[in-house]
Parts: sequence; structure tokens; C-alpha cells
Amino acid sequence: MPERSHDVIVVGSGATGGWAAYEFTRRGLRVLLLEAGAALDPDADLHDDGAEAALLLERRPIQSTCYACTEGTAKLFVDDRDNPYVTARNTHFRWIRSRQLGGRTTVWSRHVYRFSDTQLRAGESDGLPGRWPLSYGELAPFYARVERRLGVSGRADRLDQLPDGWFVPCSPSPTLDRLARRLEGALPRLRATPGRTVVPKPSTTSPGTCARNDWRCHTWASTSSLGSTILAANATGLLTLRTDSIVSHVLVRAGRAYGVRYIDAKTETEHDAVSRAVVLSASTLESTRILMHTNAQSSSAEIGSTSGVLGRHLMDHLFTEMVVSGPIDDAGEFNGKPGPYPSLCAPAVGRLLGRRDFARDFSVMAGIRPAAQPGDGRTFWLVSYGEMLPDVRNRVTLDSGVDAWGIPVLRIECRLRDNDRRMARSMKQVVTDLAEAISPATWHGSAELQTPGLAAHEVGTARMGSGPDTSVLNSWNQCWEIPNLLVTDGACFPSIGFQHPTLTMMALTARACDHLVELFSARVL
Repeated sequence: MPERSHDVIVVGSGATGGWAAYEFTRRGLRVLLLEAGAALDPDADLHDDGAEAALLLERRPIQSTCYACTEGTAKLFVDDRDNPYVTARNTHFRWIRSRQLGGRTTVWSRHVYRFSDTQLRAGESDGLPGRWPLSYGELAPFYARVERRLGVSGRADRLDQLPDGWFVPCSPSPTLDRLARRLEGALPRLRATPGRTVVPKPSTTSPGTCARNDWRCHTWASTSSLGSTILAANATGLLTLRTDSIVSHVLVRAGRAYGVRYIDAKTETEHDAVSRAVVLSASTLESTRILMHTNAQSSSAEIGSTSGVLGRHLMDHLFTEMVVSGPIDDAGEFNGKPGPYPSLCAPAVGRLLGRRDFARDFSVMAGIRPAAQPGDGRTFWLVSYGEMLPDVRNRVTLDSGVDAWGIPVLRIECRLRDNDRRMARSMKQVVTDLAEAISPATWHGSAELQTPGLAAHEVGTARMGSGPDTSVLNSWNQCWEIPNLLVTDGACFPSIGFQHPTLTMMALTARACDHLVELFSARVL
């Protein structure tokens, strides 16, 4: 039997699911938030060691290739044996997933950057795929809304391809300034701005306050969706939160979504939940899997049938990194501060340096790591993120195999194309030149391109567009064929840009929620 009706069902509790729950409940709507994973306690669940930690990592051969999946954080990543997927022959893709309350915001780097019209309108200027059906001006107010609530550290530098936002002041950092001067001295046209990151807040009023002096606990408590948007949504009294609830597919009848079917992971029983609208925020590939399984389960569901692009145009950032041991002395300026260490971002590096043998662009980021031992020198990292072009051949489909709950798994096919390889060569050269400039004698690493998926910025596969013949969603994140079914995570991206995508996902979610509330008020839905 179906459960009682809600106004909106939100699937997924990460960055976008948390925002959807917050936006709807603050407007008086009743929300059911379904999370596939458990509700974990950071103080108890982030510090496994010994035999238990070894077993956790053994069951996570894919997840442990991500730098953030360690003995202490393995529980924040899915068990690969229970959550399998397959890749096409001669292809490789690392699908990095988190299933617990808060999703990947429990392990994210907290970097938040706006897209500019250069990225959103790129298809108009170069004639290549990936044009967005909205402009920067339409998205800017929602960027501001998200930034104000999150609290973003940054500096207004008026960089054309990295619009300024609502920033709290950056903490002075002589070490970071010296690093910026070295980077800009090595490549004079390069411009480096302090990394724009969500600022951890005092955790005394947040759930799961961690007694340990560990930056992961601070991040969980104040910068994950659990400690921010979900906390605010729950305070309204209008949020029903259900963990260990694995959504199989959307329930569809006569061109409308009327709920979802989910599996209770503890009892392995199926349940139907009903609502006026459904919002998928389960992460790019998970939301797409749900859409595909919805089509397979329902004779009336034809999501993406007109365009045929559901599952296509998978993208992840082209990703290189380098480690540099440098002699710059930090004079203890970062001691005792929680969170990832300070960073710099240099946007649109390819165009600034006059690289014209590839389309689109890439960024370079640099950061500071703490000394391994007292008295050791600083360690710096250099990372480059490049824009993979959307390609119809990079895609996901449903496979014949199933996961631990009997839901079909994804088959992923993602290959680098000629433009990707040309950009990657330029990224490698730039990162190598900068490493040589920072510390000629001590840099190490190859700056080789990482396996697709390891950037954990995967987007596409249910993209938005200007018409049902070329896209799955309209500019308000609604499915063309089922207007009360929305997809607000990275699946909706027509292109990836060179920026971290999370801020844009959250801004799109806020915009989509505003529109859905207007449709409810006008009794259109």
C-alpha cells in the first residue's frame, strides 16, 4: 500500500537534495526526503582503523582509488561489491559514490565557482555541442542565494570567466600570496585568485558535533547538507526524512509522476510513496539510472524518448595533478585551523596563454599541504581541470546485471576524444612548467591525465535544452514528457566548463524549486 501523500518527494540528500528540501519546506510544502544510505555519526564513523578499516577498503577497490577514501573515511563511500557497475570493453571509468545522509558533501572539497556566460554560451561561439538554455543573468540571483547561505570565502578580482560572488573576507595568507607570485611569475598572463570555498562554521548547533580535532568532522557538521540545508528544512517541521531507502524507479501514470518505489535496505521490502511532484537529486548517474529504470518499468513512461539522448553526453573533468615540495615557510599561519589548506585558482589558462589547438578551456589550481613532520618543508599540489566536450558516444545504459537490491546496474562507456587529448597535453605542459618554477629541484609526479571519473565531477546524461528533440529536460529542470518530474543534479548539465560544478548544481536547484512552487501556486501542476 502507498504511504500518505507528500507535496514533493526529493531523492538524495547531498548538495542538491538538501537544497531542494530546504527550498520547499521554507515555502510551506511537505517534503519526503529519501536517502539510500544510512545516517552516520562523524565521531563514531570517521575513525575506523585496524582490521575493520582493512575490510572496508577491501570491499571498495574502486572507491579507494579516490584520494578522499581512506581508512578513516571508507564508510562514507559505497561498498563496490553491493553497488557494482560495468564498463564497456577497452574503456575505464571510476564512479565515485557516497551513500549516507549528506551524500558526497560529507567528503567534498568545498570549492564553489560560478560559471560565466563564456561557459553557458560556448556552443553559440564555437558551434560545438553543449549550449545551455539559460544565461548567466538568469542564474546569477540563485548563485547569490546559495553563496549567502553557505558562506563562501573569496576575493573579488573581476576575472572575466570566473564571476565574483557574495564572499566573506579571505583570511590573510602570506604563504598563499608568495605562491601566487611564483605562479604568475612563471606564466605572466596567468592570474591566480584565492580558492573560493565554503567556510566551516562553529558546529555547536549542528548535528553530529565531533569531539575530535579533525577537519572532516568540522566539515560534516557545518558544511555538509546535513549540517546546513537539511538542518534548516528539518526545523520547519515539514520534512520527513527517511534513510536506508533505495529508490528503484518513479511511478508514472498518464504523463505524470505520482511517486516513487523504494526498497528498505534493512528489511529488503518494497514501498510506494506518493506525491504531487518528484525531484531526482541522487547524483548524476544515479538519477539517470532511476530515469532509465522508470522507462523500463512503465509502459506509459517515455522519458527522453523524443530526443533519444537520455544516458548520453557523459562528461567528467579532464584531471591532472602534481605534487611539489617547496621551501616556502608558512611560519605556522595555518596551525590549528580545520579544513583543507588554502588554495589558488587560475581560470581559463589555455586562452590566457594563447593555446588554440583545442576547443574550450582549463583551469589550474594550487594549494598548500601541511608538513608531514615538525620541521619539514611545505608540500604544494597543482591540479588542472579541463572541459571534456559532450560527445553522444560517451554514455550509460542499463546492464543485465543487478545490484544487491535487484536493481539493474549501469554500463558506462566513456572515451577520450581528439579534443580531450589535445587539451590534456597542454594541461600537462602547463602544470609541469609551474612545478618547475615553484621548486626546480624538488617537484615530482608526471601530471598524467587521470582516469575519467576520478575528478568526481561527472555530469550530463539527462541534459537540459531548448526543446524535446535535443534534450531530456527544459530550462527549469523538468522532464519534457513529465513536467512534475525534475532532475536537479549534475545530470542536467549540457556542458561541464572548467569550474567545480557543485555551486551551479545548487543554484539550478534553487531556480527549479522556485519555478515548481510557482506552478503549484498557479495550480498548473
